[in-house]
Amino acid sequence: MIATAEAKGKDSAGINYLRNPFIAEAMVDERISIANVTDSGRVIAFTAPEAMQYQYCNQIYENINQMLEKELKGTAKISVISLSWLDKLIGFLLHPAVRGILVAGIIFWALFCPSIRKGFKRKLGNIYFFNWSCFNLC
Repeated sequence: MIATAEAKGKDSAGINYLRNPFIAEAMVDERISIANVTDSGRVIAFTAPEAMQYQYCNQIYENINQMLEKELKGTAKISVISLSWLDKLIGFLLHPAVRGILVAGIIFWALFCPSIRKGFKRKLGNIYFFNWSCFNLC
């Protein structure tokens, strides 16, 4: 974090860093204590006005449109990307809870369907399986 703060450069006189590297270090290390900023044992988390006060931000904007207009002089364009039905379906099927249920269902189906068990018996050298005929669900 110190290197990141130092990479922002120095002021016009070339004496002081634009971002205080010790504050940057205190943002990730709770052992660092900086007078009038934080006590030891707490990491620094600035609000927007505090970040302005300690020169950790250059400007506060009300919304993204105001920021784009000011910083990029109106040359930027905002594109809204929405998910298709296929993306939503894939996202649903890849959810960990749904995947767990699907895997459990496949295992249940493989154990309790006779046609699957017969294939398993042949492939595993006719290893004796418990008679699951009372659970004949398929």
